[in-house]
Amino acid sequence: MTFFRQSLHIVLALLFLGWAWSASAEERKDTLADLDALAAAHSWRELGEHLMDIPPAARASHWQGLVEQAAIGELTSYANAAGSFVDRLNVIARYYPIYPSLAQSENFIELRAKIGLSAFRQCFEAADTSRVSAEACRNHLWDFVRAKPLRYDVASAAAEMVAKKFAQATAAPFLAIGAQAPGGEEVCTHAKLNDATLAGLGQEAEEPEAKAARYLLGKCWDKLQAVVVEAFAKESPGSFYMKNTCPTLMEHNALTGLRASRCKGLEKAG
Repeated sequence: MTFFRQSLHIVLALLFLGWAWSASAEERKDTLADLDALAAAHSWRELGEHLMDIPPAARASHWQGLVEQAAIGELTSYANAAGSFVDRLNVIARYYPIYPSLAQSENFIELRAKIGLSAFRQCFEAADTSRVSAEACRNHLWDFVRAKPLRYDVASAAAEMVAKKFAQATAAPFLAIGAQAPGGEEVCTHAKLNDATLAGLGQEAEEPEAKAARYLLGKCWDKLQAVVVEAFAKESPGSFYMKNTCPTLMEHNALTGLRASRCKGLEKAG
């Protein structure tokens, strides 16, 4: 299975086309004083429309503060599931990662996580009615999860979403991303860890699911050892699962006898 093949569903394609600027916004160029006035009036969307009016050389800390105010101000109105999932994901994409300084704003990153995850849940629910493509939801969710700063809670929730909608192996790359985030050691206790890893190890070696599963096996060896070895005993020689697991199992001396011989045979075969 090729995991992250792009889906061209028209609704979700709109999410990453950028902001549809109005004619008046294109014609008007604001100064920092104008932006300050918009911030004072809490005109967050209009402020956001004109942030780029300021030339790069003048985008110092004051301007970055206005970026944060605009982003938080506009996102806050979507915090309680207001608007369609397309609207909510669109407003997030208008600000981040377009404005990298927002990575330093804890308030923005928290809002992004809360609103984004809620919107993606709605996206998958909409896919149940065939109004949108579940694959498109997943692909955009993957981009959302990989955007730095990585967050374990975001990756963990995303893994649960895709495991519910697709094959269990689909969760493995999301869990692997979560493992690389602060607090990522929690991945070794995740409810989907066993199923996602075992399923991922059954994929072709170059597939993202298999790569992620091998990473998880190394990261969470103590938690996964027993179930991985048990499943190994049921595999036929030369299977994808065997090829993916043999290096780690041999490294940890987890196999003996015929099972070890099979792995050594794979090594000789290259």
